[in-house]
Amino acid sequence: MGLFKRRNKKQETENLKTVLPKAYYEEDAELRKQFVESYCKQMAEVSGQLEEAKREYEAVTEALTDIQLLDEAEPEQMLAVVQAATKVLDLNSAREEVKQEQNKISQTDYFHMMDIEKDYPKLLKRMEEDENYCQAVRSDMHYLEGEKGSLKFELSEHNEKRESLGKLSRGLVTALAIAIAMLIFAVVGFALDITVAGSIVFLAAAIVGVSILCMYQNHTYKAKLIEQKLNKAISLLNSTKIKYVNITNSLDHQYIKHNVNNAYEFSRLFEIYREAKEERIKFQKTAGELRKAEQDLLEILYNMNLRNPQIWLYKAIAFVDKREMVEVRHEFNTNRQKLREQMDYNSKAMNECKDQIMEFARINSRHADEIMQIVDTFRG
Repeated sequence: MGLFKRRNKKQETENLKTVLPKAYYEEDAELRKQFVESYCKQMAEVSGQLEEAKREYEAVTEALTDIQLLDEAEPEQMLAVVQAATKVLDLNSAREEVKQEQNKISQTDYFHMMDIEKDYPKLLKRMEEDENYCQAVRSDMHYLEGEKGSLKFELSEHNEKRESLGKLSRGLVTALAIAIAMLIFAVVGFALDITVAGSIVFLAAAIVGVSILCMYQNHTYKAKLIEQKLNKAISLLNSTKIKYVNITNSLDHQYIKHNVNNAYEFSRLFEIYREAKEERIKFQKTAGELRKAEQDLLEILYNMNLRNPQIWLYKAIAFVDKREMVEVRHEFNTNRQKLREQMDYNSKAMNECKDQIMEFARINSRHADEIMQIVDTFRG
């Protein structure tokens, strides 16, 4: 089997789309600072994730390059490789006579656990922390989605009330104009005294007009506050979604790399490995021959200029069985594609953050220097 394994479940982040708060004009200096700092923090986080993905991508690419070198090798070289690999496999099989041990853990998993044994506590701790963090981020994301929907609903209500008050004010103006026309007609046509009636009309219009104006200003003020809260909620949601995408991608890569579905399986696999390791101590009489065979295989692979020959010690079956080599190549390609997608996602997120900062600086051109100083602070 291959070094990496793909989990048989659909990515939770396939349809996850980042929602970015749009740049807007902001007079308040503190709010401008908050807007720019939120994007700078996102850029810093995305940059770190991008660099880590690039390193992993380079490692997988090197492995694929080694496979290409093997494909292009001379028949005599490959014959020597197959013979050395066959000897390694035979000696390993001689040490795998206990059926119970064979059923507990695969040869691939055993050698992989052996390779990471020293780093296992750190790897397990990271996987457990990432799983807990992923759950917390998922909860935060659901909460922020709910808050964003609630704020949008409140904003819509205030805007509808403002629109209704606007229509009411226009109706009041129309009614007042009609009343004035009727009063003028009464004076001109019938010479009536309209002092009292006119006073009542204008007083009532004034009271209603002031009431409408106060209610309109109140809804305008509340709508502005809600818009500020909504922008903040969207910014937090955006940051949370980026964290969620990166943490799930990181976990997927760890699961693939260690051939597990969660931290519990990882710890259980390591316990099985430890038991198997104790069993293998009983068969150390063939250890010297096996080391010699492995060294011979490594020497041949080094002479073929492979960049990482060590991984083939526990992939020797791929030299003997072409189907296994096909699977190994597929697994490396799958993992590289996943890393490529993660790099593309983070590159896009980085560009979107930069674009929004530049757009914010353009809209708030009077404060452009101040905005760029905040950006420079994060760059430093």
